[in-house]
Amino acid sequence: LSSSLGGWKSLRSLHVGWNDLGPEGAANLTQNLAQCSHLAHLDLSWNGLGPDDARPLVSALSCCTNLTRLDLGGNFVGPTGAAALAWLLGKSPSLTLRLSSTIGPKGATNLNRDSGVRGATRRQCR
Repeated sequence: LSSSLGGWKSLRSLHVGWNDLGPEGAANLTQNLAQCSHLAHLDLSWNGLGPDDARPLVSALSCCTNLTRLDLGGNFVGPTGAAALAWLLGKSPSLTLRLSSTIGPKGATNLNRDSGVRGATRRQCR
């Protein structure tokens, strides 16, 4: 799938929930997401993603300027992942983010504060 995304620059919606992507699958997918500049909806729910997967995902999604819905429910994003997601939320005010309660109280604090660019770095968009 991830190797096919490079040709899908006009992709608007991608639903890959419940596929047990895990860290390796997430890394492969994020390599190509930056090319999907028209992506509006991304469902990565229940894929075994952890805190270390959030930062590269956010970096790739920084190029998806049309993103309005991101579903990460059922993944363990944790407080550090929430900090990265806070940066994306600050950059994309129309973004709706769906998370489970896997961020904990510290993660909720991270989401509520202005985290600037500490959570991710902007990727070169193609």
